[in-house]
Amino acid sequence: MQWRIREAKPADFDAINELAGQLYSIHSKNRPDIYRPCDNPLEYDYFVSLLDDDNVKVYIGEDGDRIIAYTILLFTDAPKRAAYKERSYIELDHICVSKEYRGKSIGSKFIDYIKELAKSQQISSIELHVAEFNEDAIGFYDAKGFKPRSRTLELPIV
Repeated sequence: MQWRIREAKPADFDAINELAGQLYSIHSKNRPDIYRPCDNPLEYDYFVSLLDDDNVKVYIGEDGDRIIAYTILLFTDAPKRAAYKERSYIELDHICVSKEYRGKSIGSKFIDYIKELAKSQQISSIELHVAEFNEDAIGFYDAKGFKPRSRTLELPIV
């Protein structure tokens, strides 16, 4: 395997959208009250807007010329309020490894890459949200050193 990480380009849209479909299929199966089945969940204009945003980075993982993983990172500053310390953090908005490549340390290498990126820019932390049903992802993040900071709760009404 000739593995590398690089910044995404508009021409990568179809492959990334296919991977996003794999990611969202997990969500639609487990939370059909929120997510609907969708093979192509990203819209091209939205994707290009991410690439054009100075506060967003989209990276892909390639094996040769095949895109096998992607991540969307949001570079964020904490709110400037009296109760908050000034800090910058990366919100890991998406990360997905192709089904065929899971269990081969691709996700782990992506997290290591993001950690080095954060260190090089003096960013204090990497933060993310993970669905409670996604036990594989929770185990992965736990193994990479992520710790719970807060919880999102819901009270279904209808």
